[in-house]
Amino acid sequence: MMKAIWTIAVAVLLTVSGSAVAKDKDEKQAEREAQKKHKSDVRCELNDKHGDRRKEPADLHIIATDLDGDRHKGWRFKALDTRELDFIVKWPALPGAPGSQTQRIELYNPNGHVYQELGAAITTPEMHTRIPVAGTWITEKKLFGPWCAEVYLEGIAAPIAKHRFILRAPHDAD
Repeated sequence: MMKAIWTIAVAVLLTVSGSAVAKDKDEKQAEREAQKKHKSDVRCELNDKHGDRRKEPADLHIIATDLDGDRHKGWRFKALDTRELDFIVKWPALPGAPGSQTQRIELYNPNGHVYQELGAAITTPEMHTRIPVAGTWITEKKLFGPWCAEVYLEGIAAPIAKHRFILRAPHDAD
């Protein structure tokens, strides 16, 4: 009888500790998956702080110029084949008189750090800002993966437009 009770007690302990171990493994796995998500993905979420998808006062588009001079609009680009990226901010209505306001584009690398800040006076309804890619720190340091571009208007703390894009590694499939 005592042996049967002892066997049941050991079985219960193993079951409880086994489920605790499984729970620990599940929690650790979820934590690892959350860490895998690039910080730029989190930064470039489309929802604002209130969770709605309001119409932005400016539109941001990206066009890549490849090494042959061909231009491609999109959000996924082969880093080693991209000569430059052209960030186009379209202002449906110019904020103030031409040249009276300044826009700033902040580029965040896949680690979520600011790679570059680019500012310019808004002089036309379509502003172009270009950065080189091939042969720069981006390709030398293998800064491949999801990036985030945020547009700020002078005097406004929150970004007024965002665009997520991916600079692909040479071995990434199309």
